[in-house]
Amino acid sequence: FFEVFNMSAREAWKDYYGVASLFWRSGTSAAATGKRFLHLCAMLLFLISCCNVTLSFILRWLMSTLEMRDHGSFLRYLGALLGILALISPMETWLNYTRDRLSLAWRKWLTQHFIGQYLEDRNYYLIELKGAIDNPDQRLHEDIKHLTAHSVKLMVDGIHSCFQVLIFFGVLYSMSAWLAFGQLGLAAAGTWITVILGKRLVRMQKDQQRHEGNFRYSLVHLRDHAEPVAFYKGEATEGQCIDDRFGRVCQNWEAVITWQRNVDFFTTGYAYLPILLPYVLVAPLYFNGTLDIGALQQAGMCFQKLHTALAMVVHNFNDLSAFTASFKRLRDLQLALEKRGYPPPVVAHEEGSEIIVDKVTVVLPNWQRELVTDLSLRLGTLSDSVLVVGSSGVGKTAILRTIAGLWQSGRGRISCPSDPSKLLFVPQTPYTTLGSLREQLLYPNAISSDATNDQLLQVLEVVCLQSLPHRVGGFGAVMDWSTVLSLGEQQRLAIARVILLRPTFVILDEATSALDEPNEARVYRTLQEHDIAFISVGHRPSLVQFHRRVLVVSEGGSCELVAAADYKGQAYS
Repeated sequence: FFEVFNMSAREAWKDYYGVASLFWRSGTSAAATGKRFLHLCAMLLFLISCCNVTLSFILRWLMSTLEMRDHGSFLRYLGALLGILALISPMETWLNYTRDRLSLAWRKWLTQHFIGQYLEDRNYYLIELKGAIDNPDQRLHEDIKHLTAHSVKLMVDGIHSCFQVLIFFGVLYSMSAWLAFGQLGLAAAGTWITVILGKRLVRMQKDQQRHEGNFRYSLVHLRDHAEPVAFYKGEATEGQCIDDRFGRVCQNWEAVITWQRNVDFFTTGYAYLPILLPYVLVAPLYFNGTLDIGALQQAGMCFQKLHTALAMVVHNFNDLSAFTASFKRLRDLQLALEKRGYPPPVVAHEEGSEIIVDKVTVVLPNWQRELVTDLSLRLGTLSDSVLVVGSSGVGKTAILRTIAGLWQSGRGRISCPSDPSKLLFVPQTPYTTLGSLREQLLYPNAISSDATNDQLLQVLEVVCLQSLPHRVGGFGAVMDWSTVLSLGEQQRLAIARVILLRPTFVILDEATSALDEPNEARVYRTLQEHDIAFISVGHRPSLVQFHRRVLVVSEGGSCELVAAADYKGQAYS
């Protein structure tokens, strides 16, 4: 079964335990609550099993009274039957409720745990950068949901099956040893055949999850880049890409349902065997007078209960295949999150009050090419500024990413503040969070900031966006800001964040490229007025006047730092 995932049963258990034990061994109140729910499930299952075996005897005696036409005894056993059913019904309802609460508690804790690791130390960025894990969003959403739901279901079914086997095997053995051991052999053969037939189905289920994730990503990608696609009129190309990915979804799903049909030919027939076999095996005992009609009825019920318990793998095969794919994908994500950072050598980052770049060599994260070699730079406080220039592709943005700590591949040492309130990075396309206009302005400190609306409005006036609150319905308005605001407005909004946060340093990666020169000049003068030191990447010659020094990055990775007054601009393109 587990060969589909290139692992043995022992490795599969190790992977599953590595993910599942995170919750059960966490020592949190959520884990304690989960254990209480599990104990309650076990208790209810035991009581239900006891009621079921009692029910089998009551049905036996009820059938015997019918055979003997004993009206008084029939009414007594009928009342007992109603009493047992009145007990079983609420217990099964509470069992389903408790099982669902356990699944929810487990999913809630595990999701929060994985998201915490995903956001820690910029793991979300590194995983995307390395491309080691496909569709992490699907793993955090779908796979955790499947893992917890199927785990709880399989645990509850497993406990129930154990109680059913222990109780009903004894009852069945007391009637007919052949019938009891025949059921064990039937269950073993059915399980083995189902696993053999279903191995291919497990592999298809694994591929289906990957194809579904890729198809969903293509739709999200189109939504996130709707405007560029519209400008290019690229609907045909995008449609072809989406159709190709959806075609793989349908093609694989067609294979799944076709092979599921083949498995169902066996499992459907197998499900009817417990209806036939007990009567075939026990009927001779009835005809020779050893058992009465009630015992025959009880034997049929016990056989079916025992069959259901022993054939757990057969009846839950689809859940097992989806469950196995889920915990394998989650285990891969867990291991990727634990392998943090870059392989050595890396650029050493230290905490400091200034930005100091000491003999740094910047390398692509895949280690295929050196972009910048032996760079040294020092940026002090109080409006110190450096403009990074050079032709496209030489590594200007790579320098900024390395200073900000996003890239660590390379050599050398960087000392700078790590607190975003002291060092802020502003990209060319600003990030717009899922929230209100107030949260856009105060990001990433929207939760802790106590800025008033009047203060926010004053900052918006500085960046010429004073009409924005009125236009969108106030600071509490929640919109898709990446589509509501133009790129120029988004860039000015990002500068407003800088003014509100007032960091010591800010790194601007073509952060004013969508602004006209008067607005761009206003932005840089505002930064200077607030004594914010900055490093900029830009292509406009007009930017030189706002910087004290210019770092010229050349092809081959060499760098030259010159005074802005001495910079001639020949290397500028």
